[in-house]
Amino acid sequence: MNSDSIVKAVLTTLDPNVNNLERTKSYKMIEEYKTNVFHLNDLPVLCGSNQHPSVILFGLQCLEHRIKRSWNQITVEMKGTIKESLFQLALNLHNLIPASAERKVVSSVLAHLFVYLIKCEWPQHWPSMLDEFFTLGRKGQTQAKLALNTFLRLYEDVMQFQDVPQPRRRDIISTLNDNLLLLFSFAFEIILDQLRILESQANNPQCAISLCREALAMLSGYLDSCRIDVLSQWKPHGVTEKYAAPELPFIRLLINLIWLEGTRIEALDLLLLLLKRKQGSDDSGSKLAEVLFMDPMSVNKILMVLCSTLNEPLTFSEAKYNILLLVSEIVSRLGCQMVSRWTKYRSHSSPCECTSLMEFSCTNISTHVLDCVLRITSHPIRMISASANLFWLAAFGSHDASLILRLTPFVPTLFMSWRRSLRKEGFPNDSGVHSEWARGVFDSDEYSGFFAKYRSEVIRCLNLANSHWSVEIFQMITALVDDLLKTSCTTTDDYESRGECPSSLVCDWDVLELFIESTLASIKDGFVVRGQLDQFDHASSALLRQFLQIPFSVDPNLRGKQIMCACVLMQHVNSRHDAELLIPLLSQIFACFRFNPTTNGAGPNVSVLRSKQVIDMHMSTASAFFRLTRSCPERVMTHFDGIGTEVTNLWADPNCGMVEKCVLLEALILLCLRLPQSIEVQRDLLKQLVSHVTSAWSTPTPTSESTPMLRLLTSCATGGSGLVSILGLDQPISAHQDFQSPYVQMRITFGQNVLALLATSRRLSEPANSQQLQQITVPLLEPVVSSVFIVVRAFNELWLPDTRALVHPSVLPAFEMTEHVKYTLLSLQIGRTDKRHLPEPKTPLERIRSSLYEHHENLLTIVGLLFTGLSPSLYHLPTDQLAVLLHQGCCAAFEHLPDLKLNSLLRLVIRQFIRGCPKEYLSTALVPLIPPVIEAVVQRLDSRWNQVTQMNQEGALDDKAVACELVEERLARLMSRTLMDMLRLIYTFNGCESLVPQSDGDQVDGDDGMEDINMQADTKSTTSVGPGHDVHAIGALARALIAAPTTDPQVTTDSSASCSDPLFLQCLSNCLTWPDSATCFKASQWIPTLIDAVGLSLLKFSPH
Repeated sequence: MNSDSIVKAVLTTLDPNVNNLERTKSYKMIEEYKTNVFHLNDLPVLCGSNQHPSVILFGLQCLEHRIKRSWNQITVEMKGTIKESLFQLALNLHNLIPASAERKVVSSVLAHLFVYLIKCEWPQHWPSMLDEFFTLGRKGQTQAKLALNTFLRLYEDVMQFQDVPQPRRRDIISTLNDNLLLLFSFAFEIILDQLRILESQANNPQCAISLCREALAMLSGYLDSCRIDVLSQWKPHGVTEKYAAPELPFIRLLINLIWLEGTRIEALDLLLLLLKRKQGSDDSGSKLAEVLFMDPMSVNKILMVLCSTLNEPLTFSEAKYNILLLVSEIVSRLGCQMVSRWTKYRSHSSPCECTSLMEFSCTNISTHVLDCVLRITSHPIRMISASANLFWLAAFGSHDASLILRLTPFVPTLFMSWRRSLRKEGFPNDSGVHSEWARGVFDSDEYSGFFAKYRSEVIRCLNLANSHWSVEIFQMITALVDDLLKTSCTTTDDYESRGECPSSLVCDWDVLELFIESTLASIKDGFVVRGQLDQFDHASSALLRQFLQIPFSVDPNLRGKQIMCACVLMQHVNSRHDAELLIPLLSQIFACFRFNPTTNGAGPNVSVLRSKQVIDMHMSTASAFFRLTRSCPERVMTHFDGIGTEVTNLWADPNCGMVEKCVLLEALILLCLRLPQSIEVQRDLLKQLVSHVTSAWSTPTPTSESTPMLRLLTSCATGGSGLVSILGLDQPISAHQDFQSPYVQMRITFGQNVLALLATSRRLSEPANSQQLQQITVPLLEPVVSSVFIVVRAFNELWLPDTRALVHPSVLPAFEMTEHVKYTLLSLQIGRTDKRHLPEPKTPLERIRSSLYEHHENLLTIVGLLFTGLSPSLYHLPTDQLAVLLHQGCCAAFEHLPDLKLNSLLRLVIRQFIRGCPKEYLSTALVPLIPPVIEAVVQRLDSRWNQVTQMNQEGALDDKAVACELVEERLARLMSRTLMDMLRLIYTFNGCESLVPQSDGDQVDGDDGMEDINMQADTKSTTSVGPGHDVHAIGALARALIAAPTTDPQVTTDSSASCSDPLFLQCLSNCLTWPDSATCFKASQWIPTLIDAVGLSLLKFSPH
């Protein structure tokens, strides 16, 4: 196998005219040669001057294969020969390979080889290697790129990949740090040489620009993590001020590269990287910004680049987007530096005309920066204007009076800019300039996440601004209200003729709703700080009066937003205006629930399908009413009788949705619990109020009247098979097509009863005091316990193999995980429906799937609420009765539940069962019942992680298999995290110290209340594990587990016997074997603490 035959074989594999048989034969030959035959003396032949580039590349691959497997066996002389050969090849690369594309590939392979040699031999054995590279890099542009690329790859390898032994890695990093000035000087020298070439108008300027980019890439790679003080030590020799000023050479050089179009993006990226750098407590970015401000010419050049790019046509291009994004953030960060040292820079803030003239020639750089940040904020593309929020957050957070005075003229412009940019327009699937940019930058659903974050940042800016200009901003909001109310009145005819109002008007109302809902509290605080609370009360009451005096829009989109704005205003208006304003507002709220343009002529009590706009309006109104009730119950409860009558009437109205009715029911329960009446009066009122809810769930008797819920409860008593039968899951999908089908009606009726009980349980489990808990909550919720647990058990048993066998094949897909759920698990947002457009109607199968999922989740949430609300009477039950509820009821079919459902069971039920337990019942309720559940979960996870490991080893063959593997891994990871959170709760739990669950007053300020609308939300419970609790301190439950008698039974979920591993140490040991770093870390933190606790317990009880 001589060299000529190998060269021929290499060329044969690349010849398109050769048949596959001959190509395969040649491929096997060259692989055999590379693996077993290649000798280092063959390298000059394969990489000779007359060889084809592919042969040279193959020779380098052979060399790489050899040295990576036997470098330590090669003699010192041969190592030196290899190094010299590679340097010689690099020196002659331009002559060997004329084509630039092929030369680039070979150069990349050479750099890879050089990096490997350096990691093996430098600096101990080849101390002069850096100088050799510097010499090589000065031989030509190709060699310079190779040297820069080698330096960059070397630093990235040792810093990020860490694929060399730790001592060698330390030596290389230390030596690189010692030579940073030499490395950077080499890169700067190359840049200066190329700038001279560009100035001389050489024939091929692209090569010079490309080399400058390579140098900038190398600098960026190092400066991302290395020390940057060496930049100030660089002093170029014999360079005019045009390229690098003597006092600030690096900054001036970088600014010149920004000014050069070909290197603009790379130079901006490096400058931004340096401005964002922080090293411990040393804010290097601030120091660099301060240095920049010392050179007004440099700052002015950056601003000129910004303004010239802003003045270009708004057509999208990736280069324009990158430039604007980078330079906008740079300017914003310079502005933040200016704000932090305003006393120093305010002397340079005199007004000037530089921005309007596009000639930044004066030294008023503070004025220039402020004007440019304002231009960024006003830019019509949100992805660009978002950069300015960083500056406004810093500026509005300042308390410097002179800065606030300087910013005052900007406030009206800012408000108008934000009003425009907060409109829900310009999404990727729309038309227009902004949509073009959004499509170029984001996927549709990625943009939704960006827009939500952008809105949040703008609101933060406005709330900070309200501390300085609350009066002015409230006047602007009032003017906006005036404008929109007048416009809404004039568009009534348009709506009646076209069925909708202009989308721009809806967007404006959406922005107004956001302003009022999110900033009114801070505006009020601003008035209070000024001592002008009376003025705020007068202005806000006048604004609310304006809302109520003008007829509400007939467009459901606008009507819901008007109600929301009015309710938020009512919360901040003084209670002395209630007689004038609260009653009209409540009348408008309940009129809104009855409002549906599509019911005209339908007659009373006739059910008409609501449009999406009407549903949204009703939901928005319900949410607004609940927030009003929760924020000021003492004011709303004065009209309790009238509200109760309205809610009763709405409950019988088929045109009002069930979710809205449940929200109203929650509001009434909340009011009842806070009525200034005796406990007996409150109990009687609530009993009457929720009787229609609880009676449907009461245990059936032989004399009970037959109702759909009674038939369902009776069927569920037989287990999952009865539930399959009553819901028609054993019937073909065609039996579920008709809305009037008894199976469809049964699902709807059952879903309504579940939602009603969930709303009732949620509010009754949050009484104001322990007396209400014992005398109201317990008597009202106790009658439903048996039925709820029976239904939960039946739903769990749907996943039993025998039960699944009863399900009709056409309905079985309803039990499978949807693609949407898989995307959500993988943190992908593919396939989500744009909420601004009407979604496609669900198929019967999708309706069955969603109802089964939602009903099961809501039932589990109800069980958790029952554990909280019934804690005074539930936990004192004997252990065997609690075991029936927990193990045979909640945990029925435990081993057959899907992972996602099991995760919900742990989170919604088991966790609540632990958190709600009073400390006096730890040994009878938790110690015997929780260990079997935890150990069963660990067994499940052991199995799942073994499956994931096996799938990883087998390797996926197609995209579908890869997706399946990722979903399985994500499910295992999700449940592992839930398990560790539960173990932490078990180890630190000291018992529920109070019988009163967390009340509304304990909720975080600014809570939007949407958890009360979401019928699947978690509930809250007060335990002794608070924010200041030591997470690794052993609690009372863990001590009780240690003290419990231990046996060694077979672990099952329906056994209440004690286990031999009370602190789950064996479980934690298993966790350490799972390929999930977060779980392993948490488990490893607990094991020493638990071992110490067990040891102390043994010492305490050992005989002396």
